[in-house]
Amino acid sequence: MYDLANDPNETKNIIDEEKEVATRMINEFKKWNQSVETSNAGKDYPNGLQEPNGKNEFWYTLPEYKPYFEQWKTRPEYKTVLKNEK
Repeated sequence: MYDLANDPNETKNIIDEEKEVATRMINEFKKWNQSVETSNAGKDYPNGLQEPNGKNEFWYTLPEYKPYFEQWKTRPEYKTVLKNEK
C-alpha cells in the first residue's frame, strides 16, 4: 500500500504503518469480490445466469447503438469493428 500523493514512485510500502486502513480496504475488496463471484455464478439473478434471448449479443449488433456508428468510426477503438457498418 502506498501514499501516492507523497510517494508517486511507490518506493515505500506503508501497509504496516496504516494497518487499520489496510484492513478496511482488504475487507471491502473481499466483500466486492464475493459479490462478483455470486453474480458470475448466476446466484443473484432470479432465474439463474442466462444469455439474453438465449444467445450472445454484441454491442455493435444492437439497434440502440447504430445512431452513434458514424461518429465512432473515426475512433481507433471502434474503427475495425465499425468499418463495414452503414
